[in-house]
Parts: sequence; C-alpha cells; structure tokens
Amino acid sequence: MDRTKKLLSLSGNPDEKYYIIHVAGTNGKGSTSAMLEQALLSSGLKTGLYTSPHLHSYRERIRINNKLISEENFAEETEKLRLLIEKNKDLFEENPTEFEFLTIMAANYFAREKVDVVIFETGLGGRLDSTNALRTNLSIISNIGIDHKEILGETIELIAGEKAGIIHSKGQVVVGIQENAQGKKVILEKIEKEKANYYDAEDISYKILPEKDGLQRIYVEELETEVLLNLQGEHQIDNMLSVISALKFLKKDLPVKISDFLKGLSKVNWPGRLELLKYQGREVLIDGAHNPQGARKLKKYLDSKYAGRKIYFLLGILDDKDKEGILKEVYENAVEIVFSKPEGSRNSEWNKLPSKFKNKENIIFIENTQEALLKLVHMTKKEDLILSFGSFYFISKVREIINSPI
Repeated sequence: MDRTKKLLSLSGNPDEKYYIIHVAGTNGKGSTSAMLEQALLSSGLKTGLYTSPHLHSYRERIRINNKLISEENFAEETEKLRLLIEKNKDLFEENPTEFEFLTIMAANYFAREKVDVVIFETGLGGRLDSTNALRTNLSIISNIGIDHKEILGETIELIAGEKAGIIHSKGQVVVGIQENAQGKKVILEKIEKEKANYYDAEDISYKILPEKDGLQRIYVEELETEVLLNLQGEHQIDNMLSVISALKFLKKDLPVKISDFLKGLSKVNWPGRLELLKYQGREVLIDGAHNPQGARKLKKYLDSKYAGRKIYFLLGILDDKDKEGILKEVYENAVEIVFSKPEGSRNSEWNKLPSKFKNKENIIFIENTQEALLKLVHMTKKEDLILSFGSFYFISKVREIINSPI
C-alpha cells in the first residue's frame, strides 16, 4: 500500500477531488457497487465505478456514468502513469503491481473527468488492498465468507479482520447482511475501536412481493415504498439493503433525491450474475459463484426458480477454490455435470475431483469449453437449463462463446 500512497501523492492526490465509497466483502461487493453506481447516476450525479475482475476487457474495470473508459483514454492514462513512474523510479524499490497501477490510473481518470462520486471495490481483502490507500467518505462491507484463505487467513475471524481494515477513525460505515455471527462481531469491534458511525443493513424491515415484469419487488417499511430491483436472487435483496443503508449517509453528504436513487435500482445491470442467455435454442444461466457461500445462494435461487426443470452444469473451477465445498452445495440440483478447463495459470487440476465425487457417473470432463457447451446443447432438450459457473475467468469464456456483449 506504500507504493500506492506514493503514487497518489505524485499524481496530485486525485482521490481528494471527489466523494469516495469503498466496498469490501467476500460475496456481493460487485453487485452492491453496481447498484450504487446506477442509483447515484439516476440521482443526477456524475458517477465513477472501479471494479475487478473484468469479464472480457480491462476497460470494464473503469467506468463513468455506466460507460467503459474508451480505448483512447485507457491508453492515454496508461502512458501518463508509466512516464510518471519512470521519472520517479528511484522512489520505488519495486515496480507497482498491475492492480496498484490500475487503481491509480482509475483515480487519475476520475479526477480528470471531474466526477462527483466514485465507488471503489476492493481487489482482495481490504486492510492491505491498494484501494485502501484512497481517502474514503463511506465504507461498506458486504457479506463475508471463507475465500482466499492462503492470503487472508484460515478463519472467518481473520478474514473479517482484513475486510474490516477499510474502516477508519470516525468514518462512516455500512455493515451489510452477514451470514456469520463471528465475522460480524469482528466488524462491529473494529467500528467501536475506530469510533465510526454506522448503519446495519440487518435493521431494515422489508417484505418480498410478487415479481413485476421480471423485476424483484420489495416493500421497504422504513421508506414506506416499493422498490424494484433488476437483479435476480434473494441475496441481491441483501445487497440492496446495504445500498439503502448507504442512502442514510448519502442523502446528507450529496444532493441525492431518494425517489430517483431508488428508481436506479430498477435499471441496474451486472453481467455474469444470474444472467440468463440463449445459445443454440437453449437457455444458459451464467453466474460468478466460485466459493461454497456463493454456491449456497445459487442453489437457493435454483430451488425457487427452476424447481422441476432438469439442470445441466458446465463448471470451471480454479485450483485454489474449494471444489468439494462448491459441489456439496449444488450437486443434487444437477442431472449431468461437465467440467471444463478455465483459462489462467491456476487450472492444472481442472479435471481432478474430490474423493467424495470421484465415482459419480454423471460427471464428465471436456477440456475445450466450446466443445463442452456444444455437448450440453446436444444432451439437453429446449425445456432444460444449462448452468455455467465456477469462476469469473470461466464464465467470461462462456459469454464469449455465446457472444453476449457487456
């Protein structure tokens, strides 16, 4: 993080030129960020968004008013920062990492374009993440679970401690809906230590209403209004509650009209999250679930939306993910499972199964993802569902095959 702070200083502290919302968590931080972006944009604010990873292009990570940074601006900001680092290379023992570079590049671009507010999503953890070098007005911590144990720690308490590192002295904090009481306890202890002000999303009462035109309908009691949400899954309602909690701070800090803010939630689009696509006459549901916690939420959605339908899995799971934990959550929903090889460096064990699943006759392996998808098309009927998940690297490849643009 020291390198990031040096680069911020050398760049003229661009993070001091706009309001910053910092979002951390294990699951849901990207969706929460996307909801905030659209809600603030609908409120008439020029809104930046910095997220990771991307599905198809690095340009997806840096957006203003829901539009990707242009190729020209991406190249220009890259070159400007490269020259700045080269000029001051004596200040750095090591070159900045790719993520550090992109974080500063984004911060500079947002300042140059005179945005009003930016949502920065952490890359990994929180305490030592490059985004934590930025001056922050509001911190949000979405649901915390077990992931990246080799970096963040083996227990939920250690992981929560890393995520809670984005809470600063006398800051403003939103605590998202937490599945794990021990993790939440760590967050609340950090809030108390830092004497921060906070709202707990769990305090918001709501009722789920029947869907309308494919949108989730939620009656929020303290707002005495119905909210429409254009993201599927009950877990997205949890994320929405974080956004509504954030509104309590935002309406004091920024010129936000509550009705416009809430209308934005009916327009939010976040590819790769329970995204339903069509391919050769088949419905293909794509989701970024890549840990047991995400798989559990995926199963809940399948049970509620696709009960009685035959579901065929197309899976690509990276070596450092909990393959057994993921399969335990969703295995019973699958008629057939096809494993394919995700792209990247962490894929050498793509075709190795945990012992519990080694003798399952409904699991096969096809290395080439396009061949695997075509195999499933031929195996299924038009009323069946193909479900692809396991990693963002993998579903990006599936989306490319289906040719669905961002």
